[in-house]
Amino acid sequence: MTRNTLASWYGQEACRVNTDPACPTAGGKSLYTLLEQEYPYVAMWSVPFGTKVQVCSTAQTEVCVIGVVEDRGPSKRLTGRLIDLSPFLFRQLAPLERGILPVTVEILP
Repeated sequence: MTRNTLASWYGQEACRVNTDPACPTAGGKSLYTLLEQEYPYVAMWSVPFGTKVQVCSTAQTEVCVIGVVEDRGPSKRLTGRLIDLSPFLFRQLAPLERGILPVTVEILP
């Protein structure tokens, strides 16, 4: 099933509120390590860790990326957003300065 939603991105700024020096994601991996490796992580609620998802930009031209669920998010106060992307993935769809992007999200088998 494909869902239309908004995507945002997040990186090490999330570690300011995480007191653990490794800044682990909800899945237990160090966010610093994921960022260093340009790992294609995403954050979603109610999707098992390790699940692959295809995210396609719906703004102007359709470009798609594949990410792996490694964290929970986006913040529940951000209504209308189903997914947060790593900076590495977001940059493939749009400049980081854009901040928010209309996308489709499909959970892959």
